[in-house]
Amino acid sequence: MLFLITLLVLLKKNIKITKLYKNQIEEKKSIEKSITAANERLMLMLDTSPLCTQIWDKNLNTIDCNEAGVRLYRFKNKQEYRERFLTSCSPEFQPDGQRSDEKAVRLVNQAFEEGYCAFDWMHCMPDTGSLIPAQVTLVRGKYADDDVVIGYTRDMRDQNKMTEDIRHREKMLEAALFEKHAATLQAEQSNRAKGIFLAQMSHEIRTPMNAILGISEILLQGKGLSANAEEGFRKIYEAGSLLLNIINDILDFSKIEAGRLEVIPKKYNVPHFINDTVEINRIRYESKPIEFNLQLDPKTPLELIGDELRIRQIMNNLLSNAFKYTETGRVGLSITSEPGKDEESVELIFKVSDTGQGMNKDQLNRLFHEYERFNMETNRGVSGTGLGMSITKRLLELMNGEIIVESTVGAGTEFTIRIPQKLINESVCGAEVADSLQKFNFRSTTLLKNAQIEHEYMPQNKVLIVDDVESNLYVAKGLLQPYGLQIETVKSGLEAIDKIKSGNDYDIIFMDHMMPIMNGIEAVKIIRDMGYVRPIAALTANAVSGQEEKFLANGFDGFIAKPIDSREMNILLARFIHDKEQLKIDEEKWRKKYQEKIDEIIELRKYFILDAENAVSVLGKLKQKLHDLDERELKLYTTTVHGIKSALANIDEKTLSEFAKKLEKAGSSRDFSLIVNDTPVLIEELQLMIDKFKNN
Repeated sequence: MLFLITLLVLLKKNIKITKLYKNQIEEKKSIEKSITAANERLMLMLDTSPLCTQIWDKNLNTIDCNEAGVRLYRFKNKQEYRERFLTSCSPEFQPDGQRSDEKAVRLVNQAFEEGYCAFDWMHCMPDTGSLIPAQVTLVRGKYADDDVVIGYTRDMRDQNKMTEDIRHREKMLEAALFEKHAATLQAEQSNRAKGIFLAQMSHEIRTPMNAILGISEILLQGKGLSANAEEGFRKIYEAGSLLLNIINDILDFSKIEAGRLEVIPKKYNVPHFINDTVEINRIRYESKPIEFNLQLDPKTPLELIGDELRIRQIMNNLLSNAFKYTETGRVGLSITSEPGKDEESVELIFKVSDTGQGMNKDQLNRLFHEYERFNMETNRGVSGTGLGMSITKRLLELMNGEIIVESTVGAGTEFTIRIPQKLINESVCGAEVADSLQKFNFRSTTLLKNAQIEHEYMPQNKVLIVDDVESNLYVAKGLLQPYGLQIETVKSGLEAIDKIKSGNDYDIIFMDHMMPIMNGIEAVKIIRDMGYVRPIAALTANAVSGQEEKFLANGFDGFIAKPIDSREMNILLARFIHDKEQLKIDEEKWRKKYQEKIDEIIELRKYFILDAENAVSVLGKLKQKLHDLDERELKLYTTTVHGIKSALANIDEKTLSEFAKKLEKAGSSRDFSLIVNDTPVLIEELQLMIDKFKNN
């Protein structure tokens, strides 16, 4: 019985073992089936890949490859590929001179070590030896639990041929364009040479013009001239102004060719601008039997923001041409305005008409070309460069304006100019001003303006003039004489340096630019290196675009072009002498006034110091880029000077408060020239007040 029981137990165990064994066999078959399927999928992927793909072991034996490799090298099958690839499919040497077998071993080993390697390789056909440029990528991977390298080879023959075709076409295109480019380059070089010549000649002409206009103005300011002498000097001044306009045309043309023609918007008075423009042309052509009519819409704004000098230049060109090309008859100028694109702008509209020669269609088409003049036989006696209308068109383009021309041969011409300008306020010219202008009894010519300059008396202040030309020294000294200044003159930069070495201090130095031995920039560099920090202004007859920035970047504080404009001279003196002296005087008054009440205002000072320190901090951070503030920075600048203006008014610092107010307006009107020049003065004065209040 025991035997039977034992036998039954053994049979059951055997049955279980048999079942377990069967299950293991079935599981193994399933795994083998999955591996086979995976291998088939892998080979399908390899064989359908357009790239030649192969697998190598560490001994550089080819384990497998795909059909693309068999096709590329024209082998019979994969077996032949595996047997012959390494020995038959690369030339003995690569293009870089290295042996193919040695380089291949090194690159495959690199792929095993680093996991990745990519390079260019030169293969060859095993039957013909023809070369096959290729890009090869090697990637380390696992195969049957061993490290292998999988190589992907891309045949570059088609792509290289395409690249060569593109290069060939590019060379053909370059060859085709070379002659055109050479001709263009020659024209550009010719234009540059012409521009340099014009600028140099204009510089040479402006120097004697400084003497002609300057001495005439000095003598006209005197009281002892006879009527004939005064009339003679006035004619000299007017003729000189006419010649200067021609020179300025030449200069502007050279700026156009250099791409540096500038437009600088500033506030200007419309009636004064109209009167000056009209008067200079009436005087110039008063001998012609021409009736001149002026019409001004009383609703025209009284003051605007724009480039008055450029608009004046446009109007002078148009009026001058109208008078030149009209022998008898009428010339008319009408001025009106229309609302602009927004509430802050207006369109200024000028119409200049004449009953002169007129132009045909061909002449109208060529009107704005350079050096263009018409009917040379008829107009042989007409003066001018032929540049005026070309410059007019470019100026209008810069100011977003437009010009319309209507003309009939023998009947005359009408020009209509539209120029967008910024509004300042709602003030208009009004009927009285319009009537005064139209009757030509509005008094505001350039000479009268110069005569009406308030010459602030400055007997305690010293000025040094540096110029190598005697007439220039005479003119500068004569224009400064009415201020009662202590004036010294020297004829070279070296003499100016000696003056500074000797301990002389000047409230301002006027330094000529072009001098022999040492020019003005070189002299100023030496003077600045000596520690001299007081104002130095440049005097130069080289008035082409970019000169002012050049001087300011080389140690100068200001700039005046020759011929010297007495108004510009007055502005510099006010800025560098009068305004600063007034600040000192007001500071002394402030000290005296509040000395007895110091305890009452000590709390106010504390708050002012906080406001001033904040303003100095903000303005100091903006100081290095005042010439190029973005919209956010310009708003911050304007808000800051507005705030300190009020803080200064609170402590009765009226002059400095007005100074800040001027900078606030400059910020609002984007007058970067004023911002750049005067902001450092405000920072300096605020810092002095902070230090003074903290120490008291």
